[in-house]
Amino acid sequence: MADKTYFVGVKESAVAANKRHLTIWNGTAAQELRVLWVQATGAPTAAVAGLVVPLYVARITTQPTGGSTLTPSKAVASSPNVPATVECLTGATGGAAEEASPFGVGTVSGEETASLSESVLYQMMLNGAEPVTLGPGTGLVVKQGSLASAGAISIVVQVSVP
Repeated sequence: MADKTYFVGVKESAVAANKRHLTIWNGTAAQELRVLWVQATGAPTAAVAGLVVPLYVARITTQPTGGSTLTPSKAVASSPNVPATVECLTGATGGAAEEASPFGVGTVSGEETASLSESVLYQMMLNGAEPVTLGPGTGLVVKQGSLASAGAISIVVQVSVP
C-alpha cells in the first residue's frame, strides 16, 4: 500500500531576518514522517524593491512555540487526517533548536518583476538514497537567513506517512 501524502504550506509570509516561516513537529510516539519536497516562491503582495530572500531547511530537535497553526492538505481526500500530534506552524517564535547542518538551501525574491522567483530547497532523490525522515520528537524548519529582505514568500512542504 502506498504511503499517505500530505502538503503543508504558508501563503504570502512576510519576510524578516531569521524568521521561521514554516515548522513541522512530529509529536507522535512512533510514527515517522518522510520529507519528499520543499519549495519556496516569491509572493508579491505589493510593488517592492528588495534583496533576495535566503532560505534554508534544517531538522529541529525541540518543539517550536508561538506562531499560527497551519492545516495540512491531503493528496487524496479520503486519506486519514495527519495525526493530531503533528504540529505545523508559521512564524514560530521559540523552541525549534536546529541541527548543525541544513539539508536544503535556496533563495527567492519577493519583487513583483523578479524572474526565476522559485526555489526547490529540498527534493527526495529517486536514486535509492534515503529521504530525510522526521522521527518522533523531531521536525523541520524553513527559516530565513539573517538578511532582512523585502516582500513576501510562499512555501510548500510535501511529506508522506508510511
